[in-house]
Amino acid sequence: MSLSVNQRRCAAINCRTMEYRNLGYCYKHKETYKPIEKIDSEEKSSESNIRYNIDGKKYEISSKEIDEMLILLKKAKKYWIVDLGVDEDEFVQYAVKKNELEHWDNSKKIETKKMIMGDAFVTLKSKLGGGLEHTKWWGDDEVENKLLKFLIIGILISILVITIIILVKTQSIFQFIAQMGLDAICGLILIGGGALTSLNRSDSGKFVE
Repeated sequence: MSLSVNQRRCAAINCRTMEYRNLGYCYKHKETYKPIEKIDSEEKSSESNIRYNIDGKKYEISSKEIDEMLILLKKAKKYWIVDLGVDEDEFVQYAVKKNELEHWDNSKKIETKKMIMGDAFVTLKSKLGGGLEHTKWWGDDEVENKLLKFLIIGILISILVITIIILVKTQSIFQFIAQMGLDAICGLILIGGGALTSLNRSDSGKFVE
């Protein structure tokens, strides 16, 4: 006799009788064993879903379809965000133009690191798969990045000082002032352009439109 989709046999050993009223056991064994708890497939599915955001649009996908999610994240033009917990307190987000991945928890930026999107995906998959258990992902790399930034700034200042000295020696004072004014205007234009590409944030630190 074939069984329908919703029919099950009794869970008792060597019993081939049909179960009684979805209790997991037949009428004979229903008093001997505790009823088998029925799992709500919809509730289980929602708990294992991953919520993510691409350029301000929110989506949700099964945790079994991480690779499909990554394909969609590649289409982001400004940023993407992936929640790591149900309460959305912990999340990672990636700024596309800056090539920078951020890790946030409880409205605090734990760390940030510049990397190409492919490397960001590797890090994200490791975190979602439980491969990275520590609060911080990248150790002291952030400190090293800050030191590198200070070094670059120092080099730029040195170059600027040397340039000023050369200009003063080779040009008249009026030419020097005009050149400095032009450089200042170009600098303001560059700063303004950078401001236009910056992303807004919510109170929790998430990128927003």
